[in-house]
Amino acid sequence: MPHCRRIIHLACWLIWYDPVQDSARDTAEFRDTARIVRERLAILPEKQQKILHLYYFKGLRLTEIAHVFGITESRVSQLHTQAIRSLYQSLHEEILD
Repeated sequence: MPHCRRIIHLACWLIWYDPVQDSARDTAEFRDTARIVRERLAILPEKQQKILHLYYFKGLRLTEIAHVFGITESRVSQLHTQAIRSLYQSLHEEILD
């Protein structure tokens, strides 16, 4: 599971990174990788996308996210784990192999 978290942090970084000072080749590679990440995130169920957004971009804790959705913290944790595993598998196949 630690690898999954690194993949998600990488994915988040890729989406928000500003490659202004990179070379054209690096920028093209970045854009390709960021596109893949965005595509994989878009495939996730909407609730999982929102949970990842609230957790990684807004900094909410699982308890706070549970209140937003009106579900238990345990269920948020399950959905988060499912999203992480799904992203890890698809990104690992596409980017890391």
